[in-house]
Order: sequence, then structure tokens, then C-alpha cells
Amino acid sequence: MTSKHLGCLTPPGGDHSVWWFTTDGGAFAGWYVNLERHVVRTDGDLAGIDAVDQELDGWVAPDRVWHWKDEESFAAKTGDPAFWSADEALAVRAEGERLRSLAEAGAPPFDGTWCDWRPDPSWALPTLPSGSLDAPPALPLTRPSGTPEHAAG
Repeated sequence: MTSKHLGCLTPPGGDHSVWWFTTDGGAFAGWYVNLERHVVRTDGDLAGIDAVDQELDGWVAPDRVWHWKDEESFAAKTGDPAFWSADEALAVRAEGERLRSLAEAGAPPFDGTWCDWRPDPSWALPTLPSGSLDAPPALPLTRPSGTPEHAAG
């Protein structure tokens, strides 16, 4: 079964995003939980969020059963100075476990809200401003407190 991305929630202050997916036929397929560290929110013409993926993710089926994804590659990168320390890995997994608890309890954002939302078919696909893919992602010049050393820009 293939699926289509329906929408994404990236909460301020959260180290994750939650993505809604549908089947090609339009039925709700589940939630993808991407564990990530948000580096900076940008404004202006290129408004968005720069994030650092933390490899470990979760898939939540419509019946709210949680499945871990990418555990082997997460473990392989743990302790590598280019990625995250063992202590940081514990924090990443703790964020995943927190979201797993929300999912299994049917708490927001896993409460069924937005699962039947579909964009108006008359909406045009947005276009990026000219040159927007030419610019590197915005990274802070100094490392925010509590972030790994390798994240410094």
C-alpha cells in the first residue's frame, strides 16, 4: 500500500513533528512521528522550520498501535560525535515514549482530529519564491544551550 502525506504538526518547543497520512484511496493510514530537534524558526519569504532529524521515529496505526522505526540506525549513530551522545539518545527516546503514551491514550494529536480533513481540490499547489532552494538552511551562529556541539553553525 502506498500513502500520501496529508498534513504536518510541528509544535513550538516540541522535539518532534507529527504527519498525517492517507492511502492512495483517501482513507486515513496513520500518523508518522518524526523525532527531530528544532534549530530555528524562520520568518519572511522563506518562513519555515530548520530541524535536525534524530533518526528514531514512530509509526502510529489508525488503531493507535505504536511501531518504532529506524532503531538500528539510531543505535549505530549513538555515541558518534557527528550525531548524538548516549545521554542525548536517552532524551530522544524519552520524547518518543512520551508521544507513544499520547498515541496509545488517544490524546491530541492522536485523537482523530484532522484524520478526515482533505484540502479543497480547487486549491493550487504553492510555489517557492525564486532562488529559495539556493540558500543554505538557516543555522544559529552560536549553539543554543542544551544542544549538541555538532549542531553549531
